Amino acid sequence: MSELSIEAPAEDPPLDPPAKPLYAIQRPWLVGLLAAATWGFYLVFYMYVYARDLKRLGQQTRPWLWIFSPLVAIAMPFAGSNLADKYTAVGRQLGVEATIRGGHYGSIVFVVLAINRVVERFALEVSGLVTLITMPVLGISIARFTAELNTVKRALPEDWFNRAAYSITPGTWIWLVVAFALLAPLWGFVIVDEVRHLSRESLKRGQTWTAAEKTFSVTPRDAWSIAEIGTFSDGTTEAEFSYTDSVYIMVFDESLNNNLKGIGDVRRNEFLSTDDSGECNERRWIEPDKLQRYAELVCTGSVLGSTVTVISTVISSEKRAIEAWGEAYVGPGEDDTSHNLRRFIEDIELLEPEA
Repeated sequence: MSELSIEAPAEDPPLDPPAKPLYAIQRPWLVGLLAAATWGFYLVFYMYVYARDLKRLGQQTRPWLWIFSPLVAIAMPFAGSNLADKYTAVGRQLGVEATIRGGHYGSIVFVVLAINRVVERFALEVSGLVTLITMPVLGISIARFTAELNTVKRALPEDWFNRAAYSITPGTWIWLVVAFALLAPLWGFVIVDEVRHLSRESLKRGQTWTAAEKTFSVTPRDAWSIAEIGTFSDGTTEAEFSYTDSVYIMVFDESLNNNLKGIGDVRRNEFLSTDDSGECNERRWIEPDKLQRYAELVCTGSVLGSTVTVISTVISSEKRAIEAWGEAYVGPGEDDTSHNLRRFIEDIELLEPEA
């Protein structure tokens, strides 16, 4: 009778020292802080560095491809899972049993970035508040992911790294400068903007608001806030409204102005004096059913890298006239919000004086 032989499972080959040093082990809380403070942009550097170290440890990977995973958020669950699997394989070579949930944390990053994008597109008025909630979630997820990756990296010889564990590398210093010297003012603006916006009286969708002097009413299709007079003007307005602190409308009572036809020229000259390369277009029409005249001036240009749209609409009848003057500032990569101005102005109803 022949003997039955049982082969032992093949062991993973031992690791060879890398030809180039690995990136120093990072503190999870610092990595998470940088990911949150930079709105996720730090993940471009993060994914590249960890993938580059895998290649130096003999894993088959193309580090430069990982740069794109945070930019294409839908790839993060797969990129995180792939990264985790390869570091788990390195752990087995070291005799370390590591549980790295890369797909789990990548999915959280995808959901966070997707939520922010959807809110910016369809509910810009609460985007600041959503950012203040979701970015810490992203930071905590990346911190926990880093802690799990560190269980493998800590098992590697110290002399394989370019610096001692938990030291701040030049690359980290650069991101710290970006996060706190350049982006801190933007975070401050988001926080201040949100506090201001939440402190204002809200004007809900479909809610009718009437000016104190009974000059006009508005029933907006979007959620706006009622700002104090003087928030965006010199205090001569009839009312002021804000969608965000960079999207707002001022309403002026022009009933006593004998030069209504000149308002468009004044607004055009004011705009072009700040941006002589801007463009302005004007149109006029009459709504016979309301016996009201409309004169709309739309100007677009650029201010400090942001696209600015100004809409000045005069609504007049035989006895009353108002001007709705709205401004929308849109930063690079942000969705155009000028349609919110247009919708609000369309929702304004001129009120005739009582007999």
